[in-house]
Amino acid sequence: MDTSADRRRPQGTPRTPGPPRRRPAAEHRVPPAPLHWIPHGEQHTATAPVPGSSTRLEARLRPEPLPEQELPGFDAPLWPGPPAVPRAPWHWEIGWSLPDGEFITEASAAKRTLAAAVFAAEQTIVEYQAAAPAVRQRWTGRLLVPRSPGLLSAADPALMVVTLLDVLWAVLREDFGNKASTRGLLASLYAALRVPVPQAGEPGAGGRIGESAFDSFLAVHAVVLTPPARAYLDGVVAAALEGGRVREHHAAGLRAALSGTSDEHAQRLVAELGPLPSGQAWIDLYDDEGLERFLDHDHGAT
Repeated sequence: MDTSADRRRPQGTPRTPGPPRRRPAAEHRVPPAPLHWIPHGEQHTATAPVPGSSTRLEARLRPEPLPEQELPGFDAPLWPGPPAVPRAPWHWEIGWSLPDGEFITEASAAKRTLAAAVFAAEQTIVEYQAAAPAVRQRWTGRLLVPRSPGLLSAADPALMVVTLLDVLWAVLREDFGNKASTRGLLASLYAALRVPVPQAGEPGAGGRIGESAFDSFLAVHAVVLTPPARAYLDGVVAAALEGGRVREHHAAGLRAALSGTSDEHAQRLVAELGPLPSGQAWIDLYDDEGLERFLDHDHGAT
């Protein structure tokens, strides 16, 4: 399972282990554990507990639709023999559901037979159970095993640190100059950064960075925002309350992140952003072209 945080990552993606993406070699894979499959018409589902979590992993099976049969060509034999009976391949997927009931797929594939699909799904479930503390939901950033409040450690295998550089790369990718609203910008940034956001009914829902319930939610999912990243996002929200365009909100967020006169603040900015390229000033980062030049100068993805 790929839970390494040391592999090179696209710029703007916080350093964090993720769900399995590369399948282990066959000789190293664990044997499957039988699940109790419940039929729903042609589909089948099963669930499995996760050690240390109230979340249950879910496995699903369904037959893939058969491709349409092509009509024989003019050169087809007159007596081709008995036709082969087509068999639909079986698609398996595993994942878990959000509090609102939406199912998020984490791993999936197609197999030629139902038995092979069952084997693969049950084997993958066991692998996820074994690596559960380090597994983070691919699209939402939620942990499979949320942490206990107040117990987040720097040695946590799933710790995700979001820096100002990560945020600025996400801003550039999201084309902030064309966003219609800051609400859309913030939602896009959270999604691009894989920062989990509480849903309706969860503690911190509708909150903002700096509010205790929202910050506690981030900590439960092992997400840490560096002070400059936190200042940027908080500055964007504060500016949005006064109206204006999204471009202005980005500038306000950047001003909030860059402001500060202490040596510690300056050292932190240099550690996160590096020095400015020759011929550029911090104010150039307020527009998308200047931001792109800055990020491409020394921070391009490799």
